[in-house]
Amino acid sequence: MKIQTSITLLLLVFTQIANGQKLDQKTIDQKLDLQNKENVLYVVNGVPCERSELDSVLNTYSDELLVELMKVKNLGDFPHMTSKEVVLILFAYQQKKKEIRKTLRNLKTKFPDKYPNASQAILLDSKNPVLYIDNQQIHHTEAKEKFDELKVADIYYIDFKNEPQNPEHYGPNAKNGLVRIWTKNLTE
Repeated sequence: MKIQTSITLLLLVFTQIANGQKLDQKTIDQKLDLQNKENVLYVVNGVPCERSELDSVLNTYSDELLVELMKVKNLGDFPHMTSKEVVLILFAYQQKKKEIRKTLRNLKTKFPDKYPNASQAILLDSKNPVLYIDNQQIHHTEAKEKFDELKVADIYYIDFKNEPQNPEHYGPNAKNGLVRIWTKNLTE
């Protein structure tokens, strides 16, 4: 459920980006419905960030590289932290080639469905996950072919959610998970 919530929030943020609005602290607070905004810890790509510095930190990243936006509660597991809520913000970063290679190998088995012609565009028992490349959804009939064309040297970051995603946002193949890939073309 938490994963679906974060993905839903990502879609809201992507809509905002598409409308030309920049991701900022105020928008994050609204989207995540933060209760006590003064008692929130923001963590951007693993680095804690002061509330007063968040906007300038967010400006150093391209909104197109947003991978995850999630709110988690501090249930006292970290007593030295006074923040009750933690906002995790992850932007795509240049993954190591070894990591990309390993992920691609593992994902090859996730795209078994082939669509040799347009008449087979509907496959009710599809096994392919939803595929996004550079924030563009790849039609399920082209997903395996597009995935197979990817080269390690061209990939910047890969995000894979193995668990079922919200079919309202991603369609019926969301039951098979979600693969999002950012290429170096987008980051240059």
